[in-house]
Amino acid sequence: MFNRMYFTGDLNCIIDEESQLKIDALLTQRMDYGVKNAVLHCIKSNKIPTFKSLLKCSSALSKLGDASTIMYIQNIVKQNFKYLSEKENNLEHYLCEALFRSGNQDKALQCLAALIENCNNVKRVKETTCFLIRMMPQVSEDHQRQLAELLLEKYPELLREREEVVTNIVNKASSQSDHEILQQLIEVLLKYGSKETLSLTISALLKLYCECLENATKAKELVSYAKEREIYLSAESVEQFLNLLVKNKQNSSLSALMIKYGLK
Repeated sequence: MFNRMYFTGDLNCIIDEESQLKIDALLTQRMDYGVKNAVLHCIKSNKIPTFKSLLKCSSALSKLGDASTIMYIQNIVKQNFKYLSEKENNLEHYLCEALFRSGNQDKALQCLAALIENCNNVKRVKETTCFLIRMMPQVSEDHQRQLAELLLEKYPELLREREEVVTNIVNKASSQSDHEILQQLIEVLLKYGSKETLSLTISALLKLYCECLENATKAKELVSYAKEREIYLSAESVEQFLNLLVKNKQNSSLSALMIKYGLK
C-alpha cells in the first residue's frame, strides 16, 4: 500500500504500482541508464512511482550527470508532492551535483550559492559543498576560485576536514598573484585551520610580497606575524625574504637579519 500523504495529483499523475516495481528493480540492479528511460516513460504516461523512489532515481541520475531528467522529476514533484520538508526533498542537491558532473560548472555553482542562501538543511548543504570540493581539481581555475570564495565565506569550518582544499586554493592564488584571497585564507585558518596549513599559506603570501620591493614593509610585517604565532616558514620563502631585505638596502648581514626576524 503506497503512502499518498503528500500526493495532490495536480497533473493527473497516479502512483502506479507497476512503474514502482520496475524502477525499484532497476535501482536494485544499479542500472542507472535504465532508470532514466523508465522515469521518462513514467512521466510521459502520467504514472509515477512514490516520491522516495523518485528521489533514489535522482541520486542515480546525478551520477550520470543527467541534469535534464532530474529537472523533469523536479517538475513532477512540485506538482504532485507539495508538502515535502527540506529534509525530505534533496532534488536540488542532486541537480547541483549532476550539473557539476555534466560540465556545467557555472549553473552548478549558481545552484550551490542558492542552496547556501536559501536551504535550512545545513547538513545536506555541507554534503553538497564537500562533493563539489572533491570535484574541484577537475574544473577551471575560475570555477575553483568561485568555489573557494563560497567556501571561505559560508563554510570555513570545512577547511579543518579538507586540508587538500587549502593547498589547492594556495596554489591557484599563488599562480595568479592573488594577495587578497591568501590574506582572507590566513584569517580563516587562524580560526579553523592547522599550523601546517597556516605555514603553507603565509609562506605563499610572503613569496608574493618578495617579488616586489614596494612590498618590503608588508613582508616584514608578515614575518613578524608568523614569528609571534610560532608558525614555521618554508625555506624558499625565507630565502626570498632575506634577498628582498638585501635588495632593499638593509645594512645588516644575512646572519644578523635572520636573528632579527627569528629565522635562525
